[in-house]
Amino acid sequence: MSRAALGTALVIVASGSLLLYLTIPLAVMILRAIDAGLVEQLSQPTVTQAIKLSLMTTAISVLLLTVLGTPLAYWLARGHVPGRSLIETLLDLPIVLLPAVAGIALLMTFGRRGVFGPALAQLGINLPFTTIAVVMAQVFVAAPFFI
Repeated sequence: MSRAALGTALVIVASGSLLLYLTIPLAVMILRAIDAGLVEQLSQPTVTQAIKLSLMTTAISVLLLTVLGTPLAYWLARGHVPGRSLIETLLDLPIVLLPAVAGIALLMTFGRRGVFGPALAQLGINLPFTTIAVVMAQVFVAAPFFI
C-alpha cells in the first residue's frame, strides 16, 4: 500500500469514527423520543407555542446578526482595523462563557438592578424574562460565530 493510500485510509477511518461518534447519540436520542410519543407531544398547544416562539426569536436574531454583524465582519476581514486583535478577543469571549455566565452577565447589564436597568425602567422598558431578552441572549451567544 502506498503512503498516499495509507494516508487516505487513515483520514477516512478517523473522519468516519468521529462522524459515528457525533451522529449515533443523536440518532439514539431521536429514536427514543419517537418511542416515547414525540409526535403526540409535538401536537400539544404549549409545545407548538414554544416552537413558534423559538422560530420567531431565531429569525429575529439572524436578521439582527446579518444587519449588524456583516458590516463588522467585513470591516475586520477587509479593512485596516486598529486594535483588531483586541476586538477579535472581545468578540470571542461569549464563545468560552458558560451559558449561565452569559445570562448572568446580561442580567447584570440589562436587568432591573443592572447597569442599564434603572434607565430602561424610566423609559418603561422591562427586559428580563421577555421575548426581547431571549433575542438579546441569542445574539450575544451567536454573534462570535457569525462574525
